[in-house]
Amino acid sequence: MRGGSSAASYNTAQNNGLAGFETNGTATVKLTRNTAQNNQNAGFSFLGDVVLELTGNKSLDNRYSGFTFWDRAVVDLTANTSKDNAEAGFAWFGEASGVASNNTAQNNQNSGFIISESAPPSLFYNTSKDNAQAGFVWVGEASGVASNNTAQNNLYSGFDNQSSGDLELWNNNEE
Repeated sequence: MRGGSSAASYNTAQNNGLAGFETNGTATVKLTRNTAQNNQNAGFSFLGDVVLELTGNKSLDNRYSGFTFWDRAVVDLTANTSKDNAEAGFAWFGEASGVASNNTAQNNQNSGFIISESAPPSLFYNTSKDNAQAGFVWVGEASGVASNNTAQNNLYSGFDNQSSGDLELWNNNEE
């Protein structure tokens, strides 16, 4: 998908040489209840000045991260699942921002949620469990808010703040 506005519901993208669902440039995208599975890149990848509404999507067994947000992407991420991916479950890079609530990252080979560079997303009521590294990690100058999130049984820490940015962590639960 490139440019303009687009919406997609109840689709499956699997076994592709690149990402399952990808948008770059300037666009407004709404994806509901889609599945990206066994792709050679990320399940869902968004670059540029993209405004996103992602609800109820699944990213499973992809070679890279389940969901990646780059540059100045602004995302409203609700009730999505990222499981068994070779890298992170959900990852923000550059200045990607927005709100993520009620999402689950499980059994990914990196951290469940990675917030990097100067990304400032707000994370509420998300669950990150059984990942091979941290449940939630902030690096670089990442900032934002994280509250009422749960980290369960991740190999390293549940909440790992390595960022020099302004980050507010409160009322999170590590099990």
